[in-house]
Amino acid sequence: ELLVKDVDTLVCAIRDDIPRSLQNNIDHIEASLKGVVDDTKTHFELMESKLKVTDLDLSMKITMAEGNLGQKIDLNTTIFSSVEETLAGLLKAQQEQNKTNKALTELLMTPKLILN
Repeated sequence: ELLVKDVDTLVCAIRDDIPRSLQNNIDHIEASLKGVVDDTKTHFELMESKLKVTDLDLSMKITMAEGNLGQKIDLNTTIFSSVEETLAGLLKAQQEQNKTNKALTELLMTPKLILN
């Protein structure tokens, strides 16, 4: 009879202990999952912060490159304008030289006509 009573007590104790053991396991799993979620959230926040810095850095580099490109375009425009003006001046000088040469040629040819 004592053995049966001890078995009953043991069964009751196990029955009482199962929900507590399950709850402890559930609590442990929840805590582990919360830790994983928190770590993941922290990791993503860090990555997001790095991406913002990278985005800002790229934005600044693009702005600088655009500014440099604008300056180079302006410089090239100035150079081309200067070259264009120089070529126009050379063309005008060549035209004047051609007129002078033509006039000299005509002048040199005139005495020959008179002498003949």
